[in-house]
Amino acid sequence: MNAIVRGLQPGSGAGVWLVGGWLFWVACGSTPPPTADVVAVSSPPRAEQPAAEAEVADVPLPDEDVVRLRVETVGAASRGAVDALVTIVIFSDFECPFCARVEPTLERLLQAYPGELRIVWRDNPLPFHRNAMPAAEIAREAFRQGGDPLFWQMHALLFENQRQLGRSELEGYAAALGMDVAQVRRALDDGTHRASIEEDQRAAARLGARGTPGFFINGRKLMGAQPYDNFDEIVREELALARAEVAQGVPASAVYARRMQGALTEAPAEPPRVAAPPEEPAVYAVPVPARAPSRGPANARVTIQIFSDFQCPFCGRIRPTLDQILQAHPNDVRIIWRDYPLPFHQQAMPAAEAAREVFAQVGDAGFWRFHDLVFDAFGQRRSLDTDALVELAREVRGVDPRQVRRALERQTHRPAIEADMRAVQDAGARIGTPSSFINGRLVSGAQPFEAFEAVIARELAASP
Repeated sequence: MNAIVRGLQPGSGAGVWLVGGWLFWVACGSTPPPTADVVAVSSPPRAEQPAAEAEVADVPLPDEDVVRLRVETVGAASRGAVDALVTIVIFSDFECPFCARVEPTLERLLQAYPGELRIVWRDNPLPFHRNAMPAAEIAREAFRQGGDPLFWQMHALLFENQRQLGRSELEGYAAALGMDVAQVRRALDDGTHRASIEEDQRAAARLGARGTPGFFINGRKLMGAQPYDNFDEIVREELALARAEVAQGVPASAVYARRMQGALTEAPAEPPRVAAPPEEPAVYAVPVPARAPSRGPANARVTIQIFSDFQCPFCGRIRPTLDQILQAHPNDVRIIWRDYPLPFHQQAMPAAEAAREVFAQVGDAGFWRFHDLVFDAFGQRRSLDTDALVELAREVRGVDPRQVRRALERQTHRPAIEADMRAVQDAGARIGTPSSFINGRLVSGAQPFEAFEAVIARELAASP
């Protein structure tokens, strides 16, 4: 097993999203466990840190029944203290935005407790991140060629360029760092490091870390890019316990091994969840605008107003479902596009403005063509800046790209987009994206076809 350990550099955050009734970590996302050999490494006496000691002097010790999981660290390259009192193992994915956001939190912890923390890197590339596996492979190859320093240089490049992780870009990063590019290509072509990465993935699944990022703080699991205080609380408890042991003569280098003694080798089974009865979708009075991009007949008995964001991955994923709905109800369902660019998606507003201009020039057919081009570009991790949007507009027949650029520069369509957003607020709804109002009944998130069909069938049965 080739885990990688480091004392963290600047680099990351998570929380929880509720999308369509499903709970997502703000985190993007079984074989018998290998023996976890933990070796006590002798080290020089540790320097005293009275200020840090005082900070945790009154912190309660962890509960005796706290659940710990046995997480292997042997064979890892280390940048943290070899005899650190607290080990944080992270299962991460180079293409996961939440994994990138969490690194400043970990850096802050290392600065707060210098010499007492180490970070162990474990790979968990998620299957729907198409470039995550090759990114993990090239990072492993960097570690093989240049040890810790080269690995962390590559690690920084990968997170700084999350939207440029194609094969040519990865080879470019390797060349920029002075790596042997021929060996890099061979490693990627032959899948040299894939077996060890897949071992990490199996370990993550066994330990219950199926999304990213996932953390184990001296074996205590914490999922998602949590706020600093959530990490700090556990770290302080673990430091209080470890310092008490060191004061009684336990070598600092033996602390992690002691934590792993008796730790569980796999996550305990979760109790079965009792499904709550389905709730009746709330009904909101969201007026249908006089002119908006639409698909389906104007006299349809069911109107779906979908509030969406061109930079939202969930909004892109709902497209096949909408196609399926129109195929199932060609005469009875109309879909109307409404803009709801979220403020933390920096390119969502200009993408919405460009789409509005395309609609103004060539109508529905051109809008939906541009709509697909934008979502495809975003799915390929391409930029949605002004130049990119103008180039995409060139691919739509009949569109004048100069007028698209002018509309973006003058923000011609921003008032109409903001009116869409106000319509939701005026109706009293609080939404994320995508959100669909089916004859006013709210369906949140990229739900499966069956969830939409249940509401549509009810509306069709109730309409004359």
